[in-house]
Amino acid sequence: MTTLVTGVARLRLMADALQHLWQRAGETRLNTSSGPARLELVRAAESVTASYRVLAASIERRSPTLPPGGPAEDLRLVESVYRDLLGSGDTRANVVRIVWTSKYLESAHQLLPSLAAAADTAGE
Repeated sequence: MTTLVTGVARLRLMADALQHLWQRAGETRLNTSSGPARLELVRAAESVTASYRVLAASIERRSPTLPPGGPAEDLRLVESVYRDLLGSGDTRANVVRIVWTSKYLESAHQLLPSLAAAADTAGE
């Protein structure tokens, strides 16, 4: 049960930190050419969200299972922000925010197996 509680707390803390990171960006985030990178983040976020929905539904059925899939490939993200790394300071700051967001999504996905195992144990 502890793993479930700490897992949720970990996800919440990471989400709060990212929200703060992007809110501090203000107008800067709107003036970049990171369209492909944003698309990669949206794809990764949708994948992680779908995985957590599958896990939640399986817990509700009292049969926790690990959903298939994973986050976006790091290489695609790097390729999509490479051009921005050569830009101004504001653009490079946006790249950092994008990479941090990507790592959060990856971490959220990596947390799934331990949550599924903990839910299975808690249901016994």
